[in-house]
Amino acid sequence: MSSSIPSTFDSAALAQLKFDARVNPDAEAKQVSRQFEAVFINQLLQSMRKATFKSELFQSDAKKTYESLFDREIANQISSG
Repeated sequence: MSSSIPSTFDSAALAQLKFDARVNPDAEAKQVSRQFEAVFINQLLQSMRKATFKSELFQSDAKKTYESLFDREIANQISSG
């Protein structure tokens, strides 16, 4: 799955957003709002995951990493419309 929303931690993408905001502020405001929504949804998903009962039988660092990446991708897909 490829997302059209760049990572919020990518400094080059952030610089590009700042440059594009000068050229077309309305489109860039929409893009930034989508990124904010993705971050918010990601936090929501993480909180929901922490609130559920989990068996320690299948817990591992790899599973936690996978769930984190999965939550981030789901958040990006939801926020992209």
